[in-house]
Amino acid sequence: MVDVYKRRIRAVIYCRISLAMHGDTVKVKRQEKICRKLAARLGWDVVFVFCDNNKSAWKRNRSRPDWDAMLAMVERGEVDAIIFYHGDRLIRQPWDLEILLNLADGKGLRLASPTTSRNLDDADDRYRLRQDVAKACNESDTISRRTRDAHADRAAKGKMKKGGYRPFGYKRSGKIHDEEAAEYRAAAARVLAGESKTSILRDWTRRGILTTPGNAWTLKAFGKMLRNPRYAALSVYKGEVVGKGKWKPLIERETWEALQTACGARAEQFGPAVPVSASKYLLTGIAVHRACGSTVGVFHGAGGKPLSYRCSNLECEQRVRRNMENLDAFVSGAVLTRLADPRLWAELAANRSDGSAVAELEALEKRRQEAQEEFAESDTMSPLELSAVLRRLDERIAAARSRLASQRAVHVLDGCQNMSREQWAALPINRRRAIVRATVTVELLPSRRGRGFDSSSVVIERKPLGLRLVLGTEKAAVGK
Repeated sequence: MVDVYKRRIRAVIYCRISLAMHGDTVKVKRQEKICRKLAARLGWDVVFVFCDNNKSAWKRNRSRPDWDAMLAMVERGEVDAIIFYHGDRLIRQPWDLEILLNLADGKGLRLASPTTSRNLDDADDRYRLRQDVAKACNESDTISRRTRDAHADRAAKGKMKKGGYRPFGYKRSGKIHDEEAAEYRAAAARVLAGESKTSILRDWTRRGILTTPGNAWTLKAFGKMLRNPRYAALSVYKGEVVGKGKWKPLIERETWEALQTACGARAEQFGPAVPVSASKYLLTGIAVHRACGSTVGVFHGAGGKPLSYRCSNLECEQRVRRNMENLDAFVSGAVLTRLADPRLWAELAANRSDGSAVAELEALEKRRQEAQEEFAESDTMSPLELSAVLRRLDERIAAARSRLASQRAVHVLDGCQNMSREQWAALPINRRRAIVRATVTVELLPSRRGRGFDSSSVVIERKPLGLRLVLGTEKAAVGK
């Protein structure tokens, strides 16, 4: 064993707190101050301060960068003592203690806090440490269990989840925050109308709209916020809707379900999702070469030649190509004709939700929850029987959601009846692309003309509404 008592003790301070609102460092600074006073009283030299602010020591998947850095320092023999504010600030899980004990074996490492001190080469001290950590772990497990039970109880009663940051769109009291709610509704409407989340987020960033902790929005956080069931007043526990919430929604249930489809949250029910395109061009990824089934990409001509659409399949023998300006104008005309067709709007009106799909969905979700509760209390119901019941209910829930998902077309086409070419050209490109997808299909055939635009080589067919749209990708057969 290294004799560390013949020289000054090289001590490090370790500070940690599990939750620091808005990145607050006051509490860890207070811990450091107390630890420095202890080091001075013991006559130890503080050579480094490690701090894991807003980091859990109980979660198994925890990330504590400074804890890991401190262990590396212990392993290299560069530290003789660790000072901390309280035992649970240092270790809350037995495996962390065992890692520390293994790395410190034979190094005479000391642990010190205002209430206790330990020598890790002393068998009795190691025994007491294991007892202390086991107790701390048990306390964490108990708190976690009570928290889970409380969350489950609140969800079952339709109460909004407590704790954490204030949700965007709501005040801390649970009442609606008018300004943020208006921004959420506007963002949802823009997504449903075909605008990309990236475009909306750029607009929010430009206007200085921040998260409730005061941070800039990331695309991931923005998408998660849009999809949150809270905004339709849905009470959720462990990812499953367990009932209606008792707070006011920001949007209706059918609108929220359509938003899930637009954002891709329900994509797994309808097939692989394709991300919302950020393309600058009207027909990339939309127009299809009939011969090989591939969509078109953009061909940049050399020497000032106009941009063209070309089959994206490099192995295609024909690789059809069309002048972009001419094809865009031709397809846009067909779309505007479709938007002026009274039959489209009659179909759209019939496709609007009458509330029956929402009522059916809510009833099915309630029945699913009741089936699970019945199984928990039943002495005769087998897991296989429960599984069969849940499978049937899940199929019916998926069908009800599919009906609600068709409302995507309602939002895409709102306000577009009898639109002029000038109004069409003024729409954002993402909106125009979404309208094309919702109303027509475009297929390209080999042209029979050597020069000029051959309209006969472009097949445009009207698309019936009510298709299940997944981020602009249709998973239903196109009707003629």
